[in-house]
Amino acid sequence: PAHVDPSLISLLIHNDNSGGFQVVSRGEYIRHPHIGPHSCCLLVGSILHLLAPNVPTCKHRVRPRESDLDNRLAITFFLQPKSNTRLIPLARLGLGEEEAKELQNYPDYASWKQRAYSTYLKKERS
Repeated sequence: PAHVDPSLISLLIHNDNSGGFQVVSRGEYIRHPHIGPHSCCLLVGSILHLLAPNVPTCKHRVRPRESDLDNRLAITFFLQPKSNTRLIPLARLGLGEEEAKELQNYPDYASWKQRAYSTYLKKERS
């Protein structure tokens, strides 16, 4: 299913036969071209977008062709914060002491990720 990774960034490394990786561009899914044997794809995750809203996420999916299935090899590295890290938008940092007290109301990564996956699974089941 199409999704945005719940990470800061995701690094995708795949072989020449890893067809089927698609990204959204101008509202449509397009095949992401494999550039070469030493190339990789860097995806902005939803956490980075939450912290810096001007950085767009990359919605993607995998739809391999039948001929890709036997030889498809892809490795993904997800860069995520620690579970107890508070997710505070960058625009909120550098506040005074009084304003900083409200920052305790922002969720930590573990609770945010749990809510994000619950929402995702509800959409998939309906």
